[in-house]
Amino acid sequence: MKKTLIVLAFFCAALSLAGAKEKKLKNKAKQNVQNVIEKVSDFVEEVEDIEDIDIESMDAEIVSRDQIETMFSLADQLNIDLKAALENKEASMAEEFDYLIAEEKEQLDILIEKVKKSSDWTATDEAKLKKSRAEFKKLSRKYKPAK
Repeated sequence: MKKTLIVLAFFCAALSLAGAKEKKLKNKAKQNVQNVIEKVSDFVEEVEDIEDIDIESMDAEIVSRDQIETMFSLADQLNIDLKAALENKEASMAEEFDYLIAEEKEQLDILIEKVKKSSDWTATDEAKLKKSRAEFKKLSRKYKPAK
């Protein structure tokens, strides 16, 4: 009977130790799962923050006042080149003017898109651009590329 009681006591002790160990493992597993969930939620928040950034507005904010003035200089140069092409009488220069005007027009179109998004862009700039565009349209109606 003593042996049975001792075996029963060891069995109860072993059972309680096994239960405690299992409980400890479950708690540790819960903590690990909770840590993983927290890390994933932090990562998701970081990704959402990155998605909220408007890259186009970042590019627009990088545009400075000097770049706006450069754009207007290019627009003025384009109009000057158009006038020179209209006054040109040499056939050999006609192709060079065609290439130059096309290249300047392409660069100007790209610049206008970027600078109009800038926080430095003002109503005065808009009026100046309209004036420059009106002159370009007037000159381009007269200009015939020599193809």
